[in-house]
Amino acid sequence: MLNTLGMKKNIAMLGGSVAALTLTPLIALAAADLDGLLQIILKLFQTAIPVLLAFALLGFMWGGAKLIWSAGNEKKRAEGKNILIWGVIGLFFALSFTGMVQILENTFHLGSVPLVIPSPYIPGGTQPH
Repeated sequence: MLNTLGMKKNIAMLGGSVAALTLTPLIALAAADLDGLLQIILKLFQTAIPVLLAFALLGFMWGGAKLIWSAGNEKKRAEGKNILIWGVIGLFFALSFTGMVQILENTFHLGSVPLVIPSPYIPGGTQPH
């Protein structure tokens, strides 16, 4: 029993090593085009954020309206209060997410200016234009 457990552990370690060696070229290729990958991720976030904000604002407004309309019914009032609270939480996270995207955009210079890595200057060679 102990021998089979050790054998399974060795096979799992070998499989992990083979997977890591197989994926290394893909990781290197992704690192070479990191700017393009970051631009795609940024565009996805910029598309998703207004949708998240709209749903959070809609939940906040719906919860507030339900809370006001059900002034006499305590059960519906509690339900409206719950929707209102989740709307506020959603707004908080959506706005925080917007801030995080802005921080990443400014840190990695992903705005309108493309990320350019300067080529080294070689004395006596031709200068890049």
